[in-house]
Amino acid sequence: MSEKEDSRKEEQEKGGNHFGQRRMGVLYFPPPLPAARVGGRTSNSQERMQEYQEILIRELASPSVSRRRLAALDLVTGHDLSETRREQIHRLWELETDGETQRLLQQILEPPPGGEATLDAHAWEKGRADRWNLLRGLPQQGLGPAEQSLIRDWLPREQDPQILCGLLERARGWTEKTDVPGLLPFLNHPWNAVRSLALGIIIAKDPQSLIGYLPEMLKSPDPRVRLETLKALERLVPEEAGRLLRESLASDNPEERIMALHTAFTFDFNQIALAVLRLLLYETDREALELAGLLAITNPDPEMAIQICMLATRIRGNRATFLQDLAVSILKAAQLAGLVPPERSPAEQLDGMVRDKQRRLAERGRQPPGEEGAVAPGPPPATAPSTPTGAATATPASSPAPSSSPAPASSPAPASSPAPSAPPRPSPAPDPDSLVRKLDSTNPETVIEAVEELRKRNQELLLLHLQKLLRHDDARVRLRGLMLAESIDPRDLLRELRLLLFAPELRMQQEGMKLAFLMETELVVPLLLEKLDQKLHKEIRETIELFLVNNPSSALLNELILKQSHRQDGKIVTSELVKSVYESLRLLATFPLLPLPEILEAVVPRPPAAQPGVESLAKIVKTINRPAPATAPEPAWKEVALAAGAVLVQNARSIGVVLAATIFLLLIGRLMFGAAPTDHPPAQVRMAAPVEPAIATGPVEVSGTLLSMAKDRKSLVVQTGAGKFRIMCPGGFPPRKKGEPVRLVGTPCKVKVYGVPMLDFQRWIEASGTAAFER
Repeated sequence: MSEKEDSRKEEQEKGGNHFGQRRMGVLYFPPPLPAARVGGRTSNSQERMQEYQEILIRELASPSVSRRRLAALDLVTGHDLSETRREQIHRLWELETDGETQRLLQQILEPPPGGEATLDAHAWEKGRADRWNLLRGLPQQGLGPAEQSLIRDWLPREQDPQILCGLLERARGWTEKTDVPGLLPFLNHPWNAVRSLALGIIIAKDPQSLIGYLPEMLKSPDPRVRLETLKALERLVPEEAGRLLRESLASDNPEERIMALHTAFTFDFNQIALAVLRLLLYETDREALELAGLLAITNPDPEMAIQICMLATRIRGNRATFLQDLAVSILKAAQLAGLVPPERSPAEQLDGMVRDKQRRLAERGRQPPGEEGAVAPGPPPATAPSTPTGAATATPASSPAPSSSPAPASSPAPASSPAPSAPPRPSPAPDPDSLVRKLDSTNPETVIEAVEELRKRNQELLLLHLQKLLRHDDARVRLRGLMLAESIDPRDLLRELRLLLFAPELRMQQEGMKLAFLMETELVVPLLLEKLDQKLHKEIRETIELFLVNNPSSALLNELILKQSHRQDGKIVTSELVKSVYESLRLLATFPLLPLPEILEAVVPRPPAAQPGVESLAKIVKTINRPAPATAPEPAWKEVALAAGAVLVQNARSIGVVLAATIFLLLIGRLMFGAAPTDHPPAQVRMAAPVEPAIATGPVEVSGTLLSMAKDRKSLVVQTGAGKFRIMCPGGFPPRKKGEPVRLVGTPCKVKVYGVPMLDFQRWIEASGTAAFER
């Protein structure tokens, strides 16, 4: 009955197990993925034994007593455990409550009797069970001269791979450079574990002896062998090793990415900073994501913390929270390392640094063109000040490998002579046209080889096919396209970015957004605004809107207002995106920002008013063009009236004709000489005037009385004989008081009527400089 209850409890707990869950102080890991789901994992017996040991150790943390006993009993019989697994078993032994299981675990931890008394000079001639027991009797470290001599004689004669692994693990600490020739044959062993252990020992003692083996070992299907080879290559050719490590970090195989991250802890972080940043944004494997974050924290860079925090605002969900916490941890590590003075708490200081960076980006559009270089640019794909220093100096894919890089050998050298006696005959250089044709191959390996050859021989020709690489289905080919893009001017990437953003496939648009995140903001925003006008997938639209909200500027706000705002029933209707961009700009701007309704009122175009004919417009211009006299003349309408009265007395039969002529002359006199002088200005003249086009080609003089002037002195209202005119000038007017006579000379381009006639000098001012303003 107890067994059923234990199994039932175990099944209930299986549903709640997750990464990081603890039971009695021990990490309870989820069950391993099957070999079919893990790309690149080989299925030899050594790896199966390692996986089986992991399962048994996991069973030792089971709540079922019987299962813990069975696992301990299985571990007692014939398992060679590493030091890491022994430490795990020791922690479980301390927490174990069952007496029988404790006894079995103690038997596992206690080494069997061994030492020099049990050594046999011909141990390799015995059976496997005896050799295995003798190997278990040898300590992992601190071997004496007798044990070392025995292992030296035993290694070349041993055929069992599992025993070979145990011997190599014990030989790791005491081998010398003279022992390396005896280890070179194991580099061709069929077992990946044997090759990896032998390679690690040779790298530590004599990496120069590996030159003849590196080309073939870099092609090994086992990621451990490839990454151990990278460690050797880092000592010989650091630039080439960095390039290969970046390729491993972008591999489709999660196991290779994880092992590459483990290897990256010994590499120069400057060469892989950009690749690590990509992993933090797009990695889906939890273990790889945690390793990438740990790698960034152990190499703290304040600029990288700022960029990660800014990128966190462009995405949503748990990834955004993870990036935000990671940025704070990086800045805290930078404070502890003395790279940043600890002025405030890491979170507050990071928030201030990010706001300063965003504020500088928001104000870039307000600077004169000559001062544009004074502000640090945004994050372009390769060399960006916002990326860490290492990312700015990352080796581009276009830089050829140094001449000291080993040439690929056609076949592995024999074990007795690792370095070939004579260099291989160089193969003829391939035709560039044939390499270009290989770029269309369906085999990714063929495409990669063609890219590498073109990168070394004719990079300009390869740049013409950059778009083809960025759109490829294989991630490794796309990575080489991005690495190639990092070596060219970011502005030249706009054409490639446009092709990706406006591609019909959703996957291509997503790749375009990934590239846009790493480019300069000012270059990307116009394309995103153009893309926003189209019918978009929901994911792409949300990503673009989030990008715009987190990269606000005055120019962007004006563009969005013109695109997404209109007047309706006397009110201005705008979108939520405009409001979000305004709020983001208001939080970041150091200059005074007007309220959003006032900005909308000034930017949103008004509906056109009723346009008069060309003749009426010409009369208005002619009237404005006539200068006002210094003293008011005698009104002509009185003289006209006296003349009309005399005519009436002399010839009464012509009354009708005279009356008509009088009315006509009165109208002409009023238009030509202005209204009769009074104590108050004449009533407002309301007339319709068009918004476009230009109404005069020569200078126009406006004379009258100043009625009002705006606070910024960029517009004023003048009372003239023809009515009230509001005159605008971006350069500003000198200060004047209400009621003063003014005279303006300029060339107007617009006449706007919003209740009163208006004269706009704006275009003339922009073209000619300043306006003449006199009393």
